[in-house]
Amino acid sequence: NIIAGLVVFQILSTNNTVAGNYFGIGPDGTTLVENVLVESEFVVRGNLHTFGGPTDSARNVFAGVVDFQDADSITFQNNYVGVMPDGETGLPFKYLQLGGGSNNSLIGGDGDGEGNVIANIIIRDTGTSGNTFEGNLIGLNASGTDGLGINDTAITIRSGASGNSIGTPAAGNVISTAKSGVPTTTNQVAIRVRDTGTDGNFIQNNIIGLNPTGDAVVGNDSGIVVSTGASGTLIGGPGIDEGNVISASLGGSSRG
Repeated sequence: NIIAGLVVFQILSTNNTVAGNYFGIGPDGTTLVENVLVESEFVVRGNLHTFGGPTDSARNVFAGVVDFQDADSITFQNNYVGVMPDGETGLPFKYLQLGGGSNNSLIGGDGDGEGNVIANIIIRDTGTSGNTFEGNLIGLNASGTDGLGINDTAITIRSGASGNSIGTPAAGNVISTAKSGVPTTTNQVAIRVRDTGTDGNFIQNNIIGLNPTGDAVVGNDSGIVVSTGASGTLIGGPGIDEGNVISASLGGSSRG
């Protein structure tokens, strides 16, 4: 299906499945429809929805902002957000946002084909908690060989969002911001945690600033930045598969 418009999609009820759609992209898979470059938002409310699935035919491709607001127990797997169907072309200012008290959703997974390709992620607001992000490529192309180079930050946790997990011992994420050969004029950060009340989030088992196999640099200016009153962030841990691999080839790796 091809779905387009200014606010092109809202899902407000319970226990729906959304699979195999282009949102804001023409049937040729290469053309953005009218309004997408200006503002296009896909609003998710309610609970127990499933977006995508582990097969290519189930994948949704979103050319606009996907905005979870007071959404609970959503499963979001094998989708592209802010990335064209080719998996290589990123779209500026398009992202996945969890806010408004959205809880207990699974973004990605530890199984084959469950991870998403997402340009960048914003997790925000008091009451937004218990969400898990695992097995995703964030800020990179679908092959994981290069950054999309379209956002200053791959993941932002802010405004009181607490108790969310970026990676788990079962499966981490691959996270970066920079694109090879493209000079940067701003400080590019893989993960930024900020604001008073943004407490008790977990960052574990991720590969940051490298490709999925960890043997080639993709790059960031900074790997992880915790600032402006955020507290209790656990980066890594003593257990098996809790540690992160962090490279910031353009600057520092982790700071607070």
